[in-house]
Amino acid sequence: MKKLGIAYNAFDALELLEASIDTVRPLADFIVVVYQEVSNFGEALSQRDRNYLDELKKSGKVDLFYEYEPKVGPGGHMNELAKRNLGKNLCMNEHCTHHMTMDVDELYVTEQLKYALDQMVAGNWDASACQMQTYWKSPSFVLDPPEEYFVPLIYTIDNRTFDLRNRWRVPTDPTRRLTSNRIRVFERHEIQMHHLSYVRLDVGTKLRNSSASGNFNKKIDRIIAHFNAWQPGQQAYLAGIEERWHNVKAVDPLFVIKNLTE
Repeated sequence: MKKLGIAYNAFDALELLEASIDTVRPLADFIVVVYQEVSNFGEALSQRDRNYLDELKKSGKVDLFYEYEPKVGPGGHMNELAKRNLGKNLCMNEHCTHHMTMDVDELYVTEQLKYALDQMVAGNWDASACQMQTYWKSPSFVLDPPEEYFVPLIYTIDNRTFDLRNRWRVPTDPTRRLTSNRIRVFERHEIQMHHLSYVRLDVGTKLRNSSASGNFNKKIDRIIAHFNAWQPGQQAYLAGIEERWHNVKAVDPLFVIKNLTE
């Protein structure tokens, strides 16, 4: 018997959260949203995001909302780790056998996720990973070619903890790795995560409160200006240590995000 628990790490861009939940809710036995009233850097939750959170609470699509109080200060990785471990433990308390840690801007094709979960159970894997497709400005534009990066996908749930010292054989977010011996790395055609990283009403909130903001904080105003003025045919400019310019192509949107217009 399998029981999938999903824990969302939430602060901003909550206009995306309901659409993300809709893609995983058919497979999830338990969903918890671990949210913050204040960011890791001391920025308050916006009234707009608070309204989206209140609407979601009324929808009945989430089993538990849990407020996390961060330790405000330089960097954010320790808070990220604490939230992910908290979410995992809350899923363990519900006797889940499998677990996903997700951010609000991550969506999946439900049928592909079901395939991945079935593969995890059949192969007795203790972890899995897949590649991602990053979106720019709307669900109709993607980076081309896709980034060569992976996201941890589904874990078997146990007493392992998320820790920056954990190492994997594929590049992933360091706050999302559990020590694993049997990792199923899915091919892009099997499943990929649709990352709406640059699809949001306020990209500035994302950039100012990113755990990696120390790598690009001098570029934030430039990135925001490019994002707001961008027109089809131009390249995307992403946050990072180095200059990150990407080609963009139009696609038929797989997802409808009802809250992307103010």
